Amino acid sequence: MSKSERPCCVCHNPFIPSKYSGNRQVVCERAECRREVKRQRQASWEDRNKDYFKGLENVERVREWRRNNPGWQERKKRVGGKSRAEAESCNREEAGGELLQDSVPESKDVALVGFIAFMTGVVLQDEVQSLYDECLRRGNELLRPAVAA
Repeated sequence: MSKSERPCCVCHNPFIPSKYSGNRQVVCERAECRREVKRQRQASWEDRNKDYFKGLENVERVREWRRNNPGWQERKKRVGGKSRAEAESCNREEAGGELLQDSVPESKDVALVGFIAFMTGVVLQDEVQSLYDECLRRGNELLRPAVAA
């Protein structure tokens, strides 16, 4: 290994760091190594910030951010050369094998939940949940009218 080379922290193969990153680059240019370091760093961040995405306080934080950033969700961003629709999910599975977004019970029709989110533009789970419950209530009223006493 030459003086300017260093070992990749994933594959341990020597590589020459970018002249722009200085001593900060710890991984080689291989996509597999970069993905692994990103996975490790994201897992580490999530371990240190377990409650970051939970609770009413954080729901309000997200709502305020969305109010301050209107139209952000509609932007046409490409992810890794793919459109958002084509991009793979980057949701990390929790220890129990359940994704963070899986708080909606399985008995609920996934297509209906998606349709509600699509038609209303609402993406926060608690808001989609209340809209779903309202749709369910109204559907029951239409299909199973109360027997007149």
